[in-house]
Amino acid sequence: MNEERKRKRPKGVKKEDWIEFADRLSTLEEQAKCEKGKAARSKMHSLHTTGRLGASGKKAILKKGRPKGFVKRSEIFLACHTKEDGTYPKEMKERMERMNRAIQKDLMLMDKDLDNDAVAVEYGAHGNGHVRGYNGHLNKTNIRVPAPLRRVIERERVKQAMLNDVQESLEVEANERRQLEKRVAAFESRESPRGAYMHRPFENNVSTS
Repeated sequence: MNEERKRKRPKGVKKEDWIEFADRLSTLEEQAKCEKGKAARSKMHSLHTTGRLGASGKKAILKKGRPKGFVKRSEIFLACHTKEDGTYPKEMKERMERMNRAIQKDLMLMDKDLDNDAVAVEYGAHGNGHVRGYNGHLNKTNIRVPAPLRRVIERERVKQAMLNDVQESLEVEANERRQLEKRVAAFESRESPRGAYMHRPFENNVSTS
């Protein structure tokens, strides 16, 4: 097994580094860790497909390009449990397909609270512990407490955007008014007796006496 692993060195990894890594994995201590990991994974019912990204990494990707930068819990959960080819881990394939059908039938499920959204409908409401679709250190209280603050911030952001639009509009109007005043002043200057005299052709202003 160890020799086979050594032959499968990934591109970009130095040969000596890979050999050292393979030798370390072949020790009894590391093999025991691998067996524990296999046993733990076999008991998982909701295998994630995020790799090293984790839920935070997936959420950051989903937030890109969104004006408000807000991602719904159901979106995060679906993204974290969908393979690159669009399929689901076999351990949760049936549940994921059922959840997708529920969302397609009622899109409002995506907008409901943690106890009633698409994930909760399929997996049940959470207690105060880990909330599916978020980082392991976030519980329901952590998520709910900032929610009112986020709404306040969002209202202030919208209000500020409206004020910026009004200010920009006023600046445009003020600039147009200044330009108009300049044109009126120039016109009045030409129409006044002195202005008319000053704007005559040069030769007409020269005395012939």
